[in-house]
Amino acid sequence: MSKVRSVIFDLYSTLIDIATSERREGVFQTLSTYLQYYGSRLDAEGLSSAFEREKDRYLQSSGERYPDVDLEVVFHNILREQDVASPFLAESCCKLLRALSREHFQLFPDTLPVLEEMKAAGYPLAIVSDAQKVFTPEEIKVMGLKRFFDCVILSTHYGFRKPDPRIFAMACALLNVPPE
Repeated sequence: MSKVRSVIFDLYSTLIDIATSERREGVFQTLSTYLQYYGSRLDAEGLSSAFEREKDRYLQSSGERYPDVDLEVVFHNILREQDVASPFLAESCCKLLRALSREHFQLFPDTLPVLEEMKAAGYPLAIVSDAQKVFTPEEIKVMGLKRFFDCVILSTHYGFRKPDPRIFAMACALLNVPPE
């Protein structure tokens, strides 16, 4: 049996207690109203439908066994069809969608004590999460978790998600430890 030399954590529903719902009342209404200021003609229903269609198209075209969707690209493609595309606007739509769809967002009670103990014991720590690169780094900072982790790997940087072994192999390489 090998000695544990590092620890890899998932983020959401492991360290951060979060519930989100994109179907929450008013989410796409607020997003569509926001986008009208930039020239979009999509109403809430049209935006919601375009969002689902574009996510499906993105996932089907990925070629990955465990594909992950990049919501920034999804919004960019929707906005391009509306002739209002810009990197800032796609990013802000992702962040606004996240803010509007969050129902609760907090650390689990044991998160900080466990991380503090593990860091004090000298374990290199990593996060491997099926998460969006457009807002997850800020959420990690807001929750005071950044200081604990030697590396953070987010699936949207690569286009594939867990359980694809490549994402864990990346973490092991960055932590300089064999997977076993």
